Amino acid sequence: MLNGLNDACIDFAGVECPSSYAKDVLKAIEDVYETPLFQSIVLQIQKALKDALDALPEDYAKLREEYRHSAILPQEFASDFIEY
Repeated sequence: MLNGLNDACIDFAGVECPSSYAKDVLKAIEDVYETPLFQSIVLQIQKALKDALDALPEDYAKLREEYRHSAILPQEFASDFIEY
């Protein structure tokens, strides 16, 4: 999934990718890692994983409910990602 997010974030964050040559795509992927958008997505995933690892069995239902109603990608990009 992160590979798909890499590609989508290149477009969403406005990272320049002048061609589809490997060197340009690899540079754009490196640049996208530095964007606030990509970093916030990774931080949300890391937090969710940490919460899951630290949770007690009786907390699982609460976590499921919490994450059922949250999205990794900011809302303003959701429809664009579906079309992507």
